Amino acid sequence: MILPLKTRILQSVAPSEEDSSITRAVKAAIREGLNPRYTDPPNLQEYLHRSTALDPRFKSLSHLDHALHQMTYSDFTTDIVGTEEGQATEPTGADSEASPPPQKKSAMEELFGEIFVNKDTGKTFANTIEEEVESYKAASSIPVDGSTGMVQNKV
Repeated sequence: MILPLKTRILQSVAPSEEDSSITRAVKAAIREGLNPRYTDPPNLQEYLHRSTALDPRFKSLSHLDHALHQMTYSDFTTDIVGTEEGQATEPTGADSEASPPPQKKSAMEELFGEIFVNKDTGKTFANTIEEEVESYKAASSIPVDGSTGMVQNKV
C-alpha cells in the first residue's frame, strides 16, 4: 500500500497551470520531500512492489508501468520455482550418500492425504506456479475499502 499511496500523492501534487505561486511552492516541497522516500536500500523498491502485488486490493499494480508490472510477477514465479528447486537439491549433511529415510508427512497431508489425492497432470512445478500466478492476477481485486459487497449480519 506504500507505493500506490506515494504514487497517488505525487500525482496529486503535480504542478498545474491554475496553481498560485504559493501552491506551486508547497507542491514542489512535498514532491522533493516524498520522491526520495522508500528508495533505499536498492532492493526496497522490489520488496514494496512484491508486497503491493500480494495485497488483493492493489494486485493490479495500476501505479506501475507495464514492464515493471510484468517483471514483478515474473520475479515471483522465478523466485518460487528457484526456492523449491533449491530445497529439492540441498544435501542433508554427512549422511547425504545413504538412502534418505522415508519423508515424514505434513500435518495437512496426514489429515487429508487419503481424501484429496493429487493427480499427476504431467506439468512441471514451474508450469504449475506460472498458472497459479496468472490465476491470481486474473481474479477480481477486492475493493479498496475492504467491503465484499455481501450483506453482513451485525450483532
